[in-house]
Amino acid sequence: MLPTPPLLHVDATRRALRIVGDDRVRWLQGQITADVALQPVGATVPAFQLDATGKILTELLVHVVEGALLAVTDAARFDALVASLDRRIVMDDVTLEPLDDVVVGVLGAPTEPLTALAATLGARRMPCDHDGPRGECWLVPRGAVDTLRAWADAHPAAVVDPTTLEAVRAASKRPRLGVDFDACLPQETGQLERTVSFTKGCYVGQEPVIMLEHRGKRPRSMMVLEADRPLPVGGAVTSPDGVAAGVVTTATAEAPFIGLARIKRAFAVVGTALHVTHDGASLEARVTEDLKLPALA
Repeated sequence: MLPTPPLLHVDATRRALRIVGDDRVRWLQGQITADVALQPVGATVPAFQLDATGKILTELLVHVVEGALLAVTDAARFDALVASLDRRIVMDDVTLEPLDDVVVGVLGAPTEPLTALAATLGARRMPCDHDGPRGECWLVPRGAVDTLRAWADAHPAAVVDPTTLEAVRAASKRPRLGVDFDACLPQETGQLERTVSFTKGCYVGQEPVIMLEHRGKRPRSMMVLEADRPLPVGGAVTSPDGVAAGVVTTATAEAPFIGLARIKRAFAVVGTALHVTHDGASLEARVTEDLKLPALA
């Protein structure tokens, strides 16, 4: 049984960047898929950084504060992101400032004690649902980490371990970069509506995304599969007659037994019966949902 949120976890998989300068909003508009210019101070919007072919390089969570933009992104891709963004600053009044803050994830809506803890830590808070619905992301100053650890030691039931965190993510149907998708088009992630603006000006990789949306068809779609027993992560998804359809990338270990897979267009239809094979064993699965994550609350 999954624990009851809210729950805290130090998220070593993410790092934060501050973007300052008078041209920061206009400049960032040309680098990522979301419309930052529409966001008021205090707002947060998820986005992708794409290459020139429209394929995803990394994902960002952009938070608007007075005089700056804060971007939380994948730690393993952080240096590459900063380097690529830095190359695109030409005559713009923009400065990139990597932050030493510790990223803390909160599953569920924070209670009054957690809100008080965030204030004590001097944490900058923003909504975040990477691992489950209605969460938060905190940027905690490095100097406050000892206070955070002391609080966690005194409240062990409020801290979530990595295994449980992964179980919550799977049950919440939250695709993860580098696990469920990578170097693909935004339309294949189940996150198109919340990450991509089709009304703002140009950005790197825009043309292939626009062309696919208005003239083409998704080569693959992020689909939810369901079975009568646990779906094996890494299991090959095929049609009943053996045609390759995809791979299970995330799955729950407890009922309901669901999983995520980027499924080829021919089989990405709700109600389609498929087979999943792993280590010589096979089970039947059904496509139950064409995943479309809601807007970040």
